[in-house]
Amino acid sequence: MRRWSGACLVAAVACLLVISSQTPSPVVGASPDSSGSYPNVSWALGVVVPEGSELQGGGSVKWETVTNVTAEVTLPNITNPDRNVYAIMSVMTEKGAVLQAAAGALPNRSVWLTFAWFVPDASSAQLEYDWILNASEPSMEPDSRIMLSFFEGPAGWTVKVAAEGSGSSVQKAFPPGSSGSLLSGDQEVFALESYSKAQSTFSEMGNLTLDELLLNGERVVGGFYTYSQWDPLHNPLFVVGSSGSSLPTFINIGKGEDGTVYWEYSVAWESVGGTLAGVEVLAIVGLLGAAVASVAVALWAFRNRRSRAARP
Repeated sequence: MRRWSGACLVAAVACLLVISSQTPSPVVGASPDSSGSYPNVSWALGVVVPEGSELQGGGSVKWETVTNVTAEVTLPNITNPDRNVYAIMSVMTEKGAVLQAAAGALPNRSVWLTFAWFVPDASSAQLEYDWILNASEPSMEPDSRIMLSFFEGPAGWTVKVAAEGSGSSVQKAFPPGSSGSLLSGDQEVFALESYSKAQSTFSEMGNLTLDELLLNGERVVGGFYTYSQWDPLHNPLFVVGSSGSSLPTFINIGKGEDGTVYWEYSVAWESVGGTLAGVEVLAIVGLLGAAVASVAVALWAFRNRRSRAARP
């Protein structure tokens, strides 16, 4: 019995060591407000697309070959929040730089405005943000459909943001340091990021919907996962949102039957911890499940050894 207990302990500890030995992902999402200050830490709930994710045409994602990333998004019904709220798209290049574009809802504003940032080195202890677009046009109505796009040219990457309802758009090049392929790995491509945790900001939001995510014009249809800021089972290349920031209990993320991903206000989740229960607790359950599986394998191996030893 001592041998079985020892095997279980070793297996469980090994499982935990594998997960805890993962290199922490750089935190890139805490975009400062338009004054350059950080009004408070932000939380985020995002969608991560790993290498090898399924494309609609039958192929798989190879990030180093991607030269166009486009998100078709329907904005939520959020106006005049107490603090900034972003629908934000991000990718990391092979040089460790991060490109970001967002539609942002701001205090005292009834429309969403356009933002873009370039982070030259996501691994830096003090992140540097180069402002590409800062609360600029096009303005976008709540509940309207927009497009966020990055595309690569000879001189580097360019961002384009379009308000599909009005037909207005803006396009601007990232700095020369943005040139290069995208980095292979788990990219947190799209997220709801917010400096606000006020229920009143989100209570009438309806849905933020990621209608389509297109890579080189092909829709990502499988293999992606949702990600919160505490998830020991995944290790994306970078993390949107402030390190250690907890999620509010009233935001839920789900996948529609049509392949869309949506974020919604859901007070029903509060009784079980909201997104904390829906996403982070699932990660904890997965972690415990991995440990239990390791124990089960150790028990099976021990019993198998005993069975063989008992045979003549």
